[in-house]
Amino acid sequence: MRVARILLLIGWSCCLCSVALGQDALSWLQRMSTAARNLNYSGVFLYQTGVRTELSRITHFVDAAGEHERLETLDGTPREVLRNNDEVQCFLPADKVVVIDRASSGRFPGSLATKATTLGDYYNVRLGAVVRVAGRDTQTVLLEPRDDMRYGHQFWADLATGLLLKARMVNDRGQVIEQFAFTEIAQTLTDGLANISVFIEPQSAQAGAPEPGVSAVGATSIMRRIVSHHLVTVLGEVPEAAIRRVAEGVEPKKK
Repeated sequence: MRVARILLLIGWSCCLCSVALGQDALSWLQRMSTAARNLNYSGVFLYQTGVRTELSRITHFVDAAGEHERLETLDGTPREVLRNNDEVQCFLPADKVVVIDRASSGRFPGSLATKATTLGDYYNVRLGAVVRVAGRDTQTVLLEPRDDMRYGHQFWADLATGLLLKARMVNDRGQVIEQFAFTEIAQTLTDGLANISVFIEPQSAQAGAPEPGVSAVGATSIMRRIVSHHLVTVLGEVPEAAIRRVAEGVEPKKK
């Protein structure tokens, strides 16, 4: 009887642990959704589907007027997409065409917040390992389908900000159907016109690695400094004083 009671308690504890882990994974989906809508960032990412790959640059910022985004392809046919809240303008220079449309209200990953509560009905949502993507530590979140009616998903979210840095769609054999991943990412400070980007990476001991200091290329000011064995690079089309102020304000997180 006592053994049965102990086994029952162990089983109940395991159930509670499983529920807690599932809820924690769902909270990461909520965090990814919030970060996608509210953070200022810029970066370069690679999109792949089948044998086709595409390299693009994205800049996203938020101000009192709402969300603004610029997406431009870096290879293949030139294309640029500008988004101001729900209005989208697509520029096709080769065809001399401008297309104006409305953005979908269910844009990924911003739509994850509204779907997170029901995802558990269709997927086993769980946390995976912490791995590095684009020089950042990320939390893996796995969505494993409960049936054969849908594909699986794998997400990698920045530990510090929650921003989605990599995503994969996989079939039942684990083969990648499509994926995207940032190769460069930086948080951006902006007033809608002037931009300041902050890059943080482990300090390199290799010859030719960038040296700390201040420099300028045209209107772009650049400052590099070492903080806790990391190279902090701040750059933007602003006066040197602004770059210095931001760079000198970067400090390691206190534990």
